[in-house]
Amino acid sequence: MKKSVKVVIGAVFAVIAVIAGVMYMMTPEKVEIITVSKGQMEDTLELEANVISDEGEVILSGTSGTVTEVLCRIGEQVGAGEEVIRIDDEAYQQDLADQIEGLKKQKAAIYGQGESNQLQLALQQQQLQAQITSAVQEYDLMFGENGTAVHNENAAKYARDTAQATYEAAVDTNKEWKNLKKEGKAEGSNPYSSDQLIALSSAYSEASEAYENAKLANSAQQRQYYLDKIEALKVEYNTISDSIARGATGIQQNAGQVQTSIDTLTRKQEVTPAAPIKSGIVAELLVENGSYVVENQPLVRLYQSGNKKLEAWMLTDDVVYYHVGDAVQVSLPDDTVVEEKITFISPLAEQQLSTLGVNENRCRVELSADHIPEQMGPGYEVTLHFSRALAEDAIQIPVSALANENQETIVYTVENGICRKMAVTTGVYSGGFVEILSGLSDGQQIIDHPGDYELKDGAKIEVLP
Repeated sequence: MKKSVKVVIGAVFAVIAVIAGVMYMMTPEKVEIITVSKGQMEDTLELEANVISDEGEVILSGTSGTVTEVLCRIGEQVGAGEEVIRIDDEAYQQDLADQIEGLKKQKAAIYGQGESNQLQLALQQQQLQAQITSAVQEYDLMFGENGTAVHNENAAKYARDTAQATYEAAVDTNKEWKNLKKEGKAEGSNPYSSDQLIALSSAYSEASEAYENAKLANSAQQRQYYLDKIEALKVEYNTISDSIARGATGIQQNAGQVQTSIDTLTRKQEVTPAAPIKSGIVAELLVENGSYVVENQPLVRLYQSGNKKLEAWMLTDDVVYYHVGDAVQVSLPDDTVVEEKITFISPLAEQQLSTLGVNENRCRVELSADHIPEQMGPGYEVTLHFSRALAEDAIQIPVSALANENQETIVYTVENGICRKMAVTTGVYSGGFVEILSGLSDGQQIIDHPGDYELKDGAKIEVLP
């Protein structure tokens, strides 16, 4: 090929390339635009909450013996005075009968006014003193400074907290491994199988139940039972002491005190072993068939359906923004949304272990449960949606519409098919949106995701439909 022909062909290609470049540069950039809006900006917070009983009743055993039949089920309505636990208390009743018989003999001895009666009273006094000493020692052993009841409750709480942290850490590790597996980054097999998670969950549930039982064993009712027992022995002891001191005088008064004790024991014989004072719904069974129970031992926990509330734990950094009376949106398990109000915010913070193993300071927040369905009793979980205003009548745009150029925050506006670079001043951020303090006005059109395009100030653009 001649040299002149090659030169011509090269020139033609060069011209074509120049024309193509010019046409490309003149082709408008196709962009997506959004309209600047004005309104209230809010900060939102979600918390999990539990339905709990506001008021309830713990049915205590009125006798001692072996549980032969549980007559109610969890979630069942029981009426006031209705027997809920059947107890074989033959030995206990026999013990009451023996005590009554003993007191009757004591009353007869008071009337005897003889020396032999005085000696007998002195012997009974010694026996009662021994019983008082034994009862006091037993109380101190259980509820003293280093009592077993206190120790058992603390140990059970530690075991419950440890089991909870272990289970929640395993759940988080399991989720993290699954996410890594989806991304193709997981190494080896899942460190926690479904069976292991179920076992950890079961261990957590058992530890929680053991902790509740330990709390009941260390409850005020149990303490009061032993104190009443000691007090009754002291009353009987003092009765005998007075009889010895006064001799033949005050016989009628002493006999009347003994008769009071007889009447008390007689009423115990007539008490229904396990019946609620008020009607309610069975929330928890604390014993089972074959269990041996003692007088005043908790048997069943009830709650009244109309007396419930919501409980959540909020970070101290968040709680300062909310107040009693604030309305909160509540999502129920069926996705229904109702509105409740904050009724209590604890002024005290508690340190709690997060699912990531980090200690956090949280406050207990309680809300009304006026619109929670009746069938949702204690133990149900709901989601709370808190919101607070950050700015009123704020110009706001998606964060995705911002760009940075020479350490300056900018946006690209659209006017008559031309894009214009505009410097803006930003304010608060919330939920993927940012407040614009200056540079834009309501109704303006701007380019979204400007980093996806090759934009220049004054360039023509074409708006995508």
